[in-house]
This record gives sequence, C-alpha cells and structure tokens, in this order.
Amino acid sequence: MPTVHIDKVGEMAIIECAGRFVRTEAALKLRDAVTSQTDAHVVILDLTEMHALGGGGLGMLVLLQRWAQDHDIRFKLFNPSTPVRDKLNHIDFEIATLEQMMTLLSRIESPIRGSLVRGSLARIAISVASAVAVFLTAKEARPVISSQLSPVPISP
Repeated sequence: MPTVHIDKVGEMAIIECAGRFVRTEAALKLRDAVTSQTDAHVVILDLTEMHALGGGGLGMLVLLQRWAQDHDIRFKLFNPSTPVRDKLNHIDFEIATLEQMMTLLSRIESPIRGSLVRGSLARIAISVASAVAVFLTAKEARPVISSQLSPVPISP
C-alpha cells in the first residue's frame, strides 16, 4: 500500500512518497497531499521510496505540476528511483539536486529549523547515501550494505 507523509518546514512542504503508485487510489492520495499545501511556496515530492509509477501516477504528477503553476507554487521532485526516473524522463519535470535541497532548507528562518529541519535533512541525507550506494553498486557490481554507510552529523 503506497504511503504519503507530509513535513511542513516554513513555507515549504516535503511530501515523502513510498511504495508503488500504480493504482488510482495511490494517485488520488498523492493529489490530496499536494493540493492541501495551498499555503506553501515550494512543494517537494521526495520519491526516494517510490518503487513504481504507473500511467495514472504519471498523469497525476503532470496535473499536480500544472496545479502548482496555477497557484504560484514551485513544484520539485527529489531523488526518484531508477524505474521512476525512467518514467519521468518522458516529461519535463524539475528534479531537485541535493545542492538545491540544501539551499532551500538553509533559507528557512532559524527558529523554525529545529527538529523539523534536522529530520528532513536526515531523510534527505539517507536518500542521497542510498542513491550513491546504488550507483556505486551498479558501477562496481558488488553489493553495498547499508551498515557500511556512515551516519551524517547534522547540526542545528
């Protein structure tokens, strides 16, 4: 069952999507999560844990991109898995880099940063570490065990 989790950080919403978004119910869950962010200036979909994206899910992303444009909201995708990225390549989506994510998070007012930002940064750091591990594994054809990855210290 696909899941959607929303982290609000200042005027930014990070929506974490996990599972297979191949059925109508999953696409509608994603729609409801994004369209509820009417007060956000930036909506980021973290696709790290999205394992599959069907035609309905892809169509919903196009609709949500248009919805965000109509509401003057920046709409970005972050860290899609290889099968999801393959589907996204056919459409012009803005895929945020780690550097862009760090810049967006650094612009948040410091009283708001606290644990929410640390939590979001930690999830982003884990997402990037996972992406690097997959890349290196594919390149060197040897498995990388997640316990071999060092935790990234995050300061407030």
